[in-house]
Amino acid sequence: MTEGQVAGSIVNQAQKTFATSVQAVAQAQSAGANVDALMTTLSEAAGLLSKAQLAYSAGNYSIANNYANQCMSKLSGLNNEASALQKKADDQKNQSSFYTTLTLMVSAALLVSGVLTWSVLSKQERSVNGVKQI
Repeated sequence: MTEGQVAGSIVNQAQKTFATSVQAVAQAQSAGANVDALMTTLSEAAGLLSKAQLAYSAGNYSIANNYANQCMSKLSGLNNEASALQKKADDQKNQSSFYTTLTLMVSAALLVSGVLTWSVLSKQERSVNGVKQI
């Protein structure tokens, strides 16, 4: 392989890594995760990738390799971090749904017990006085 082919391969790999990272961050964001720090990292990686592409286009293959490798280093671990944030956001949604359901069930139970108590007390009052009162 020539130096240009090697550089092209590395720049292409950096592009794929960047695209995968963007997708992972987008999924985490759609789950409701706070991805501000990840977006900063993506922005920095995008700058490095752009410099790598420009250097490659200008025939500066060693500089292109350097920027492409920096880009991939910057993105290393980003997908795992995005997945962890997405899982955390999903867990928080599930926990919130659980508490909402629990609150509704307790409220319904209190309502039913209140109606039953009223009904029982109302019948007792009628039988004691022999007169229908509300």
